[in-house]
Amino acid sequence: MLRYGCIQAITDPRGQANPACHSLFSDCGIPFCQSNSGCPISNLIPSWNELVFRDDWHSAYLRLKATNNMSWATGRVCPAPCQSACTNGINGAPVEIKSIECAIIDRAYEEGWVQPEPPKTRTGKKVAVIGSGPAGLSCAEQLNRAGHTVTVYERSDAIGGLLYCQYSRDCAPNHRSFY
Repeated sequence: MLRYGCIQAITDPRGQANPACHSLFSDCGIPFCQSNSGCPISNLIPSWNELVFRDDWHSAYLRLKATNNMSWATGRVCPAPCQSACTNGINGAPVEIKSIECAIIDRAYEEGWVQPEPPKTRTGKKVAVIGSGPAGLSCAEQLNRAGHTVTVYERSDAIGGLLYCQYSRDCAPNHRSFY
């Protein structure tokens, strides 16, 4: 059973896949949740929903990570336009996409799948990123993955931008540090 108040349980109390929930994921038609009116970072939502339904949480994490390198934060602070764009909401309750995203990343941390990924080779190029908010940290991670040496500059005493200054510590628990 998913936490965070998921309207449709992906599994029943015995841990078996809920067939009614599967139809929510596979029969949505056009996935507006990942269109211009849905997810602003183009998460592959129907794909990771299907993988969670099939109890392939590791693949769901990899699919989520492919488009969102800060899902530990965005899944909690995003206003979830994907849910209001969900086609299942036309005739009933939309899929609780935000809850599923949180469950995927929580599981990834619990299972130890979230690990540093240093690049195999360095390009020799140095890049400065100004600001350590979500955009700056995401940019720094992508540049590092590309093999560049990255230095992040922040004018505040603490890194994290709005994640640190605006949201409570509950949004970014200690084991999901900004470093």
